[in-house]
Amino acid sequence: MHVLEVLAVRTLQQCQGLLERITQAQYIQRSTQPPHSTISKHVRHTLERFQVFVGGVKSDEANVDTLLDFDVVEKNRAIEWDIDAARYVLSNLITFFDNGLVRQRLYRQVRLTIHTPTPVILNSTYARELHFVIVHAIHHYALIRAIAAGELHVGLDDGFGHPPRHSKM
Repeated sequence: MHVLEVLAVRTLQQCQGLLERITQAQYIQRSTQPPHSTISKHVRHTLERFQVFVGGVKSDEANVDTLLDFDVVEKNRAIEWDIDAARYVLSNLITFFDNGLVRQRLYRQVRLTIHTPTPVILNSTYARELHFVIVHAIHHYALIRAIAAGELHVGLDDGFGHPPRHSKM
């Protein structure tokens, strides 16, 4: 496996570990810090970015002109309201990255749409965009940590909300 695939799996496993430690009620409980936030909203947002990436890789496999757009994503409310739906999506994502399907495409060009306020199309690579998705997930995990540990008093691994260590690979 390529190092980015390993980091993707480890990042997703952090979330999987969290979801094993909390209840459905804790998953959807509204936070006071940050206000109106929930663990579930951050999980949904994070998993949707991974799903956009995976969708791009699958389009590339089908020789479809791939355009990634992380800003225009249909919100998956099932993930937001049902911890088991989130666990299911996590499991599928981990399996996808474990299978090494990304490695062959990491350095291929992909087009990316960004919205600034009008759409702009840029060239990128799958490697760069997977790195973005991983870093973006860690950012949201730090916010989840504030809710889970700070408000709900859930015991979390020391590494939760921090990038997986490169030296442990």
